[in-house]
Amino acid sequence: MKTFKGTGTDRVDTGKVIGDIYHTDRKPQHFFRMYHGFAFSVELINPLKEKGVKFIIIRYLGMKGIIFYKSRIEDWKRIWNNKLENGMVDQQFVLDINDMEDVTPQK
Repeated sequence: MKTFKGTGTDRVDTGKVIGDIYHTDRKPQHFFRMYHGFAFSVELINPLKEKGVKFIIIRYLGMKGIIFYKSRIEDWKRIWNNKLENGMVDQQFVLDINDMEDVTPQK
């Protein structure tokens, strides 16, 4: 699955679908402090819904280690307008990490 990278107009691979779960990696620069969570392009989420994806698992590669967050795709509803360098708007769904389940495997 491809989506816009940041505010640029380049598209990059962002994850893979296994069964009814979309798996993706995120780094600290992908964390939206103003929303206390993450964002995904509407252009990414809507096709995932059409393919029958029910859950999203984010593998967050944070400074304090790796955390796995699981959410239902239907919970991604809040819209934020990401303005791209060329003036276009890439609408994003945002979700607070408090609305996700921490499914990090225990050591």
